[in-house]
Amino acid sequence: ENQVEQSFPIKLGTSGINAAVGTCCTGTLGSLLVDQQGKQYILSNNHVIGRVGHAKPGEAILQPGYVDTLCDSSLPNTVANFTFAAPLLTSNVDAAIAQVVPGAVDTQGDIIGLGGTASDGSYISAPPANTTVAPFVGMPVAKSGRTTGLSCGSVLGISARVCVDYPPDC
Repeated sequence: ENQVEQSFPIKLGTSGINAAVGTCCTGTLGSLLVDQQGKQYILSNNHVIGRVGHAKPGEAILQPGYVDTLCDSSLPNTVANFTFAAPLLTSNVDAAIAQVVPGAVDTQGDIIGLGGTASDGSYISAPPANTTVAPFVGMPVAKSGRTTGLSCGSVLGISARVCVDYPPDC
């Protein structure tokens, strides 16, 4: 379910990519952010929608990603436009946002699978929690992604320093 083309408004935790990536790549369109003016953005990774730091504002963000269309760039639909990515080398985060095309994304921020599993085995979409709490070891967490589907676990550590090496392409 995380890899198929969706009708508008799409649920998040789904397949997506920056249209300008130029190769057959795919990642996850993660969650919905809303700024103080009410503008909506998709939160994803710099290496997914930010083209590893090379994206330009306004580039189309597509759903599904190219891998899930068998690399046919004519099939995906534009759901957002790239806005900003934190610099990978200096920010210590891999994050990017893209402003939502009106009507393209579920306004509640529903994420595939967060509502559990239906009797037929399909995922139920639900919005994420809208509160912020301090993390703690043992805290239950869940995420829904293009490749893994719904994953649940618990926090094992806090304030770890991890080095991740990103190739210059997808």
